Amino acid sequence: MELFINKSKIFTQPQNNDVQSMNDVSFYLVNEKEKKGGFIVCFVVQKKAWNRQIEIQNTGDGNVDLWAGESKGIDAKGDANVKFDYKWCSFPTNAKPIRFMINKPKSLGLMETIGQFDILSAHFHQLDGRTLYIYYSMDNEKYFKVEQNRPKKVILY
Repeated sequence: MELFINKSKIFTQPQNNDVQSMNDVSFYLVNEKEKKGGFIVCFVVQKKAWNRQIEIQNTGDGNVDLWAGESKGIDAKGDANVKFDYKWCSFPTNAKPIRFMINKPKSLGLMETIGQFDILSAHFHQLDGRTLYIYYSMDNEKYFKVEQNRPKKVILY
């Protein structure tokens, strides 16, 4: 799974990814005219899904956690089928990449990392002022692969 903007690869090569589980995850970068100096990450899941998490490491705001699922997240205003969480992520002052770790529930309440990606500092400018939507469908359902099932800002909040 890779994210490209204007033919430039934004995410580095995935590490330690569960390819089958990552097929349920979709990334979309949208220009919603947010403030500069960082970007918004909006994590969207189906409301009936077990809780899922995204850890974002090395932002200018420290580490950030996003949670959404059956008992976590915000109910979408315009779509009763989804829940979401979102956070502003400023860019770090160091030259280290921002790391995304996508986690799903395992047994006994433990979380399992199914995918890990880095955004290199050379690509921060391409995210500046934008919103990165990360949609996570239930196992093998491909719900968010259908464009009309991918709510954006106006539908969510």
